[in-house]
Amino acid sequence: MKPFNPFAILYPVASVFFLLTVNCLHSQAVHLECDSDAVGNISQLGEVDEFTFDANQGDYVIVRLVGGSSAFDPSLTLQDPDGMAIQTVTSFGAVVRISQVLNTSGTFKLLAKEKDDNATGQYGISLQILKPECAGQISCRGTAAGNITSLAGMQAYSFSLEDTTSVILRMIGSSSTFDNRFELYRLGNPVSLIESDETFGEVARLENGLNLLPGDYMVVCMEKDGNATG
Repeated sequence: MKPFNPFAILYPVASVFFLLTVNCLHSQAVHLECDSDAVGNISQLGEVDEFTFDANQGDYVIVRLVGGSSAFDPSLTLQDPDGMAIQTVTSFGAVVRISQVLNTSGTFKLLAKEKDDNATGQYGISLQILKPECAGQISCRGTAAGNITSLAGMQAYSFSLEDTTSVILRMIGSSSTFDNRFELYRLGNPVSLIESDETFGEVARLENGLNLLPGDYMVVCMEKDGNATG
């Protein structure tokens, strides 16, 4: 009987190459404030970027994510403080969005990636929590000059009414390539969307004199598709 030769059972096979990515999320998390715009970069296939933010039970949060090119299919996941997924949204190249009322308090997580893990590139991510301290202030006859500086960016303004008031809103970007969108919310428990409008490069408006009850309100402004700045 021949002695056992371990090399006798080795057979040549075709070479196979693969990329293994280990995501140490907690060590690389970026913390976002309640009105943050940020730019990220998926530099390797399979990479997942993590962002965190602090919020309270009952807070209404809006998160948007879009890639820097149509070849980047975004995926966005919101996790609760225990690491359980609350919602995941994906798209084929278009901006993705999560609008969520939170049912607990603590530090929440956002996971940003390319949907199929087969593309790399930059992306923009934006977080807006709907409460006055997370927004600029605008008076009942005020005009604000905003600037969306990153993809998926949002800017918010709050105002208060002491009496029932007829309100007119108008929003316009500085160029025809900026597609305008605004959303008007009444703050409280619960937060409610009152009205919205969006256009392709023209004025977004609410001009019918909408009667609003006394209370606190917030207007969230953005580029409609999240793929332009200005």
